[in-house]
Amino acid sequence: MTRIPQLEQELVAAAGRLGSPRRLLPPAMRAALAAAAVAVVVVLGVMVAAEKENENRGHRTGTPKLQPGARLATDGEAGVSFTLNDRVLTVELLPSAPSKTRNRVNGARIRATCGQGFAQGPGPGLGPDPLQARTRFWPAGRTSMRYQFREDISQIATWCRLEDPVAGHVAFVKFGDMTPADLAEAQEIEDTGNRWARLFAASDPAACEKYMTQPACEREPSAAFRLSFLRARVEDVVVNGKFAGARFSNGRTVLFIHVEGSKPEGAWWIDNVRGNAGRAFFEK
Repeated sequence: MTRIPQLEQELVAAAGRLGSPRRLLPPAMRAALAAAAVAVVVVLGVMVAAEKENENRGHRTGTPKLQPGARLATDGEAGVSFTLNDRVLTVELLPSAPSKTRNRVNGARIRATCGQGFAQGPGPGLGPDPLQARTRFWPAGRTSMRYQFREDISQIATWCRLEDPVAGHVAFVKFGDMTPADLAEAQEIEDTGNRWARLFAASDPAACEKYMTQPACEREPSAAFRLSFLRARVEDVVVNGKFAGARFSNGRTVLFIHVEGSKPEGAWWIDNVRGNAGRAFFEK
């Protein structure tokens, strides 16, 4: 709540008192102070108008007219819809969005990224927000957010994702023919890789016992290699049959293999972390 209106009223009252005959100040000084008070009131009036305009702009709603080739998709599990219209991506929390999704975005800096291939990273360009990635603060209680890229990418983007750069995944959509099974595999690999990285960096035996095959466990890495995964998160995933590559934010890649029998539907395990493991998936 701003105090600008109250301040305006107080200054107006002060200006009126300056004109009272009971004041002992000389007439010239009273006139100068009154003029100064009026000037401050005018400035504050401009500030109030600007503040109200900013508030209206921040709460302005309405869907812009869709351009030819606009892309629309929904992550049903996360309850998030994506509309890529020209160079503007509109992300909206649906009424069905679970509390997990709402809690993840409320009051956090949330990054939206769109790309042409799922293996593609945040994109070309300098700085923390390159060409097809933008990060914005998501105010608590807001149900939609717009991200504006530098140019129209609606004709080339095949997917978009929403994430907290620190906490990780919020929602992901694929524009095209990627099946729900494909999305589920990519998501499982991402979740597994993120859980494994924290344990692996801490030399916790659970990293091997829960997420790695026996051959991978037998290859003892250096302490520096482990520590490089301390704050690393999976950024890209490429699946090819029973194998997959995952690229982490520390620049390293690992190889996953789908192991049958560990669960009714099988599970993705890390099969190699050394050298160029999994890197070939991102060079095709």
